[in-house]
Amino acid sequence: MKFSFSIAIFLFAQAGILFGQPLNEMANGEPLKVFDCEGFVKLVEGRNYQRAKSALADQGSFPCSNMNAVKAQARLHAAYFEYDEAEAILENLVNENPDNQELHREWTHMVDMLSSQGSFKPVDVRPTAAMSYSSSVMVAWMNEDAPQLLKNHVAEPEYFPIKKEKQPVMQFDVEDIKENPRLYKISRKLKKRRFEEIGPGTFMPDSSLIITAVQRLPFAGNARAEKLKLVIFDAEANYHSTLSFGNSKTSVAYPAYRSADSTMFFASDLEGGFGGMDLWKSKFDGKDWLEPRNLGEGINSDGDEILPTLSGDTLFFSSNRAYEGFGGFDIYAHVFSKMETSNLGLPINGPYDEHSFYTTDRGKAIIISNREGDIDRSDIYSVKWSVPDEFFESLSGQLIDAGEQVGREVHLVAADGSVVQKTVVGDDGSFVFKHIHGKETYKVVLPDVELEQGSRLKLFDKDKKLISDVKSDSGSFEVVLLSPIDYVLDKIEEEDESILSVDILGMMDNESETKSGVKIKLTNGEGEVIATTYTGDRGDFKFESVSPDERYNIEAEELDSESTVHIVNERGDIIASIDPTDDGDFVYVRLDPDDGVITVTNEYNKKVRISNKDLFDLGVVNYELNSVEISAESEIVLNKLSEILLANPRVGVELSGHTDSRGADAYNMELSQQRIESAISYLETLGVERKRLKGKGYGESDLKNHCANGVECSEEEHAENRRTEFRLWDDK
Repeated sequence: MKFSFSIAIFLFAQAGILFGQPLNEMANGEPLKVFDCEGFVKLVEGRNYQRAKSALADQGSFPCSNMNAVKAQARLHAAYFEYDEAEAILENLVNENPDNQELHREWTHMVDMLSSQGSFKPVDVRPTAAMSYSSSVMVAWMNEDAPQLLKNHVAEPEYFPIKKEKQPVMQFDVEDIKENPRLYKISRKLKKRRFEEIGPGTFMPDSSLIITAVQRLPFAGNARAEKLKLVIFDAEANYHSTLSFGNSKTSVAYPAYRSADSTMFFASDLEGGFGGMDLWKSKFDGKDWLEPRNLGEGINSDGDEILPTLSGDTLFFSSNRAYEGFGGFDIYAHVFSKMETSNLGLPINGPYDEHSFYTTDRGKAIIISNREGDIDRSDIYSVKWSVPDEFFESLSGQLIDAGEQVGREVHLVAADGSVVQKTVVGDDGSFVFKHIHGKETYKVVLPDVELEQGSRLKLFDKDKKLISDVKSDSGSFEVVLLSPIDYVLDKIEEEDESILSVDILGMMDNESETKSGVKIKLTNGEGEVIATTYTGDRGDFKFESVSPDERYNIEAEELDSESTVHIVNERGDIIASIDPTDDGDFVYVRLDPDDGVITVTNEYNKKVRISNKDLFDLGVVNYELNSVEISAESEIVLNKLSEILLANPRVGVELSGHTDSRGADAYNMELSQQRIESAISYLETLGVERKRLKGKGYGESDLKNHCANGVECSEEEHAENRRTEFRLWDDK
């Protein structure tokens, strides 16, 4: 494999390995006026997928029959995550060409993509709007949680011995150099030694810096050397040395230092590797760097492994290994303690180039990618782990009364203006977005298109259920997405939820860097799984409306002997910390014998264990505005409470009523008391004895949130404070 070692173009020169195929000459920017099969192949192999898809959309059916064009068609499907279509096309080619081993490998790889890698992980990846640049960027290193960036600059041309234009080079940004004397000093000293381009670096414990740089040697004609080297600067930004492994022709680059054992990981084409650039490591003995060791075939391949970064026990790196990834360079993770290497999968990786994985916070990271469709330009993307249930597997759009838009680009734009995803309108006027995070507001935009008056957009989920039907507003469609589950609740037939239910809130605390999206199970005292949920950004979780019991087991694969599970109340205060038992179980004892534990029969004739301190929410108990009259829907909830009281004759109830902060304090106090009296009177009419009924109105004296007097809040926030709660007590 031929390398160009300029950092600015290294990734893109190597990224032509798409499913194991070499990069052909890029098609020029002229549109395909008449469908050209050879031009179509060049567009796909150049990963100009949007133009290829637009050109194909105008055809209706695929007009090419030669093998290269048909393979390009399959790769185009794969680029848009349509793995079933891609696999079917390649299978037909294999059947027609049974002796073509290369074709068979590509088909086998597509089968693997379809069966195991084609599913998206619960991760939201989108451009970082605040860090969007007009030229390519790379990360030099991380300053706390913020990246120190390198940007693509056009170098001055050479005039001796002849005029020759130079390729763009990566350098520190001019404004950063002005504000940071150390960067200025390093940049000057590198140029003085003819290191014209800078790449990622790493810091040692003594604040010395090891940085990647390209040295170009003059007077070598067409054989001019371009090699990646590691340059060391001391804590005062003075040049120390150039680190050399191998010979003068060896490239050594992209260092990542682990202080725990004084080991530097780096990429190099040292002899004894497995392919082009491999990952190596060398230990520092306090004086010298020891002989480097290859990290082995579990990490390296016959392709290129570059840009290692470290986070805890995990080594992240980028590789273009053939017949394994999603195309171009993908990000992989190697966990040292488990000796396991895995592709980070969709949507972190895709058909373009992804590299430079840096963790920034729990459950968050950044990467560099050229996925916007221009493989010569890369940008920063934020990575955020989330709850799987918050993602739409796909959203299909159908334009109505919008004119002829076949082949046009469609952008999904987030509220911050960042383009989350791009696609193309098909020949039937539809388009598809994949793996979209719900609970957000987006705009669907057709750039440079003036939509006709009255244009509409219908969005459907993967099951063809209508999600949204909106009219055009100022040339775009605004779509407010709820969580996917909100659209299917009306299809799910569940048994009614008991009013005797509890929420269990907690937080995982272990050594893992990323704790979001972890599946947790809750089992009762009989070992039955009664609830599942997923952790949020901080490892937090919530089991909602579970049947009350004395104790529960909390289970998750990520919990180990070093873990602790904290149980918290609604205000986030820790009320219990759970360490594993000798058997490795995390047992939450919810009820203490001193709490006055009682067994009652709920409204579904099921025995549950509660205490007389348990406070339950009656849910929606509505009254007419400024009224004490109970609404019809609230009578249903009070009917459930009466069923419990009638089934447990020794049990009484204490009701507490709460209002929001709107209105005078005294008025709210009186109103809440009158409403409690109305609820008690209603329960009496159902046959519950008055002596078993107690109640008190608290007005706005016990708000659940910050919405006090004078604080501007939404209707939803005020509604949280309007509630009726109750506790049961045993007359013993």
